[in-house]
Amino acid sequence: MILCLPAAFLLGSLGAAAQMPTPRAEREPSAGAVREAERAAGVAPSAAEQARDARTEDQLYRELTGQNPNTPPPPGPLPGLRQGPQTPAVEQIYRELTPPAPR
Repeated sequence: MILCLPAAFLLGSLGAAAQMPTPRAEREPSAGAVREAERAAGVAPSAAEQARDARTEDQLYRELTGQNPNTPPPPGPLPGLRQGPQTPAVEQIYRELTPPAPR
């Protein structure tokens, strides 16, 4: 019984330590806080630099994923449609009735 008490105390304190929030100084700053700090330090990027960075980021995304980062994800299968191999006539009808994906 006496040996169980220290083990219970130890396990209880480990559980409490795992639930403690991360101290504010150790948290990653938000994007807004970074922008404010950059402006205060006089190193904030200009609008042209921000636009160039956004274009570069989009281009890298396209090259790495083969997708446009600004398009919504494709819709899932429509309810009630049979999945699997279709006859060419059914596929043609589906293509005619389905709107093209936005570009």
